[in-house]
Amino acid sequence: MWKAKGQTIIEVLVVLAVVSIGLFASAGLVIGNLSLVERDTDRVIAINLAREGIEIAKQIRDSNWLAGQDFDTGLVNATTPGDYTASLVWDGVISTPSFDFSTDAISDANAQVVLSTEATASGVYANQNTVPPISGKATAFKRLITFSPICVDASNVHTVISSGLCTDIGQVKAGIRIESRIEWLRKGSTISSVIYEDLYDWK
Repeated sequence: MWKAKGQTIIEVLVVLAVVSIGLFASAGLVIGNLSLVERDTDRVIAINLAREGIEIAKQIRDSNWLAGQDFDTGLVNATTPGDYTASLVWDGVISTPSFDFSTDAISDANAQVVLSTEATASGVYANQNTVPPISGKATAFKRLITFSPICVDASNVHTVISSGLCTDIGQVKAGIRIESRIEWLRKGSTISSVIYEDLYDWK
């Protein structure tokens, strides 16, 4: 009479080990993919915040031309022209975007990006501000815009300066280099993204 042969304990343990390795590998892939999705979502938000700062600066420059004003009106600190840093004042409700030059560093309160709580702009990312008031739920992001003058000399050589005015070095202001910097926290690490664009006084 033929007798069926059963599995030994060793065979069962081998099977369990193989299955466990497969499950752990699958779980690792899922966790890794979720982490990548979070990281990529942060980067998309950061790039859009940076581009928004530059696009609004371009809009202000173009509006100045149409109004017959100096191209950099609203893009320089009227009180302290050598102060280049600012935060964006716009939340989707304010009709005319502007820049607040009281923000000196990305660690300042107005560099904080919030999700607006305005009823007509709920969920819009905006820089926190006091005048006009913009408030909302704090996010992991901070944004700082820097407007560095582009100077030109008699030989048409262009120089971007990091302090002072073009007239201080005997040159004429030809444009502005806009730096839109975003910083955010992800799992205890600070990550940054920067976009530059040069705007000239060309019509």
